[in-house]
Amino acid sequence: MRDAYTNGQRYWRDHPSERANIMAGYGYRAIERDGVWSRGFEKSKFQPAQLDPGVDAGPWWLNSFGGVAWRDVGLVAPNSAYEQPLVHIVAYLSPKGHYGHLGAYEHEALVISGTAIKAADH
Repeated sequence: MRDAYTNGQRYWRDHPSERANIMAGYGYRAIERDGVWSRGFEKSKFQPAQLDPGVDAGPWWLNSFGGVAWRDVGLVAPNSAYEQPLVHIVAYLSPKGHYGHLGAYEHEALVISGTAIKAADH
């Protein structure tokens, strides 16, 4: 089992151009969106500003791809539920399911990179 995990990680690192195809195999699709991000106790909510046809309106559970630190994808996490920065994300959007705290979100966006568009509202 350890060899399978190690080999999978090696393949992932050695073939970055195939990541979108790998994620698509699990029902994830590459997206790029602007939206409002808010965080709080057991909350990491992204409300997209615009949607593609056929995609649920949200909000989506927001997580960094691979669980890396937010700064490693270019974002600074809001410090409280009162801070709600407008951000631009490049991410993989999950298939419909149950994500986030208590499965309260129908989709999860796994952020590869992001930038703040507007400072957090206080």
